[in-house]
Amino acid sequence: MVPGSLTDSERFRDFLKYLSPDFAVPSRRKLSRDLKVMGSKAKSELTHLLSQQNYVATTGKIYFFT
Repeated sequence: MVPGSLTDSERFRDFLKYLSPDFAVPSRRKLSRDLKVMGSKAKSELTHLLSQQNYVATTGKIYFFT
């Protein structure tokens, strides 16, 4: 995930303008607020989906580097 401070960088804004001239870079505050809303919505949807299931299988893998 990109830190909110990156949206303050003039170089980053120039890069985005180069990629898509019509794109408006959101402020750090708006980005933070929107991400919280999106995260909350995703959590709610996942909770709802999981509550409708009888069984849920999960797996995990742990890597150790020495």
